[in-house]
Amino acid sequence: METEGLRICLLWIFTQVVTQLHVNMEKELRTACHAPNEKIDRVLKIPNDLVSTYEASPQALKNGRN
Repeated sequence: METEGLRICLLWIFTQVVTQLHVNMEKELRTACHAPNEKIDRVLKIPNDLVSTYEASPQALKNGRN
């Protein structure tokens, strides 16, 4: 039974992390898309930058991502 509780806890953590990444990516993309002189190269780079930022974060280290 403990294994099931751990699985549920890990799924909840994963969901929270993915949700936060999604929220951050949406904010960044909206800001970039509405900027007057934004270049498409910068807009396309945003998702990669956010994933790199997450991978370098303490949360990623706690979750064994690095």
